Amino acid sequence: MKYENRQLTAKQQAILYKKRDNPNWSNTRIATAVGCSDSHVSETLRNYDPDKLNDDGTIAVPVESEKESAGGRLKWVVASLCVQFWGIMYAFGGPNSGAVSGDQAVLVFLFAWMVTPVVIFADAQLQHAEQVSNRPNRVVWPIASFFIPVVASLYYVVKRL
Repeated sequence: MKYENRQLTAKQQAILYKKRDNPNWSNTRIATAVGCSDSHVSETLRNYDPDKLNDDGTIAVPVESEKESAGGRLKWVVASLCVQFWGIMYAFGGPNSGAVSGDQAVLVFLFAWMVTPVVIFADAQLQHAEQVSNRPNRVVWPIASFFIPVVASLYYVVKRL
């Protein structure tokens, strides 16, 4: 896990110094000594460990790991779109190959056709959670990619790039 040093306010530093120097003191006594509310003392002690306070007034806090990026979900949309293209190509007289029949190609296309709206919905949800400036609609795009699979999925990918 990665850590970064966070600069604390003067009040937070005072609270942590008082708690470190006087471990038996109650939050009320620390609040009186520092000149703040009990709730501020409680919140500071809940968020930071007094024993980890550095001499420069910083404290090492864990950095949250990165969420799966929207690009990671978009890759699944692109992969599903490629599978749809492949399925259509083979189902309607693509390259003659004894390895894949038209029925198998249609089955693969249908699977990709069902998965694509789910992945687009998940990608759009992630975009809204990350509050990006240009967010796709979370309802319209999955519905469009279900009813007009290849065209809508391709348009979604182009708009997201």
